[in-house]
Amino acid sequence: SNRLEEVEAGLGHDPEEVYTQYPDPRRDPWRALVQPVLKDIPAKRLAEETGLAMSTIKAARNGHTVPHERNRDALARAAGAFAREPLRERGIEPPADDLAACITHLALRATEQDVGVN
Repeated sequence: SNRLEEVEAGLGHDPEEVYTQYPDPRRDPWRALVQPVLKDIPAKRLAEETGLAMSTIKAARNGHTVPHERNRDALARAAGAFAREPLRERGIEPPADDLAACITHLALRATEQDVGVN
């Protein structure tokens, strides 16, 4: 707390060293966009497409862990590919970016749930 007071008084500590940041999980693209799409994909399909162990896939899908970068990237690519499928089926040109495809998929899914479309 002394260092915090010194930073606020402009006495020379680097604020990055003093302040603790707590990221909002609702703003984390992985948790907000990729993870919900992963839950729509059969675990066996994810294992085949990514080469990851079922335990890694299940932990990632259930939010028990955020996989390390390489696995997270592989899962995001699989989620993006999966998200594009229903978009194409509905005649919607899907975004090339995986996160954008996930956003579009989730928005379409929410809209269809609101109006009772399967």
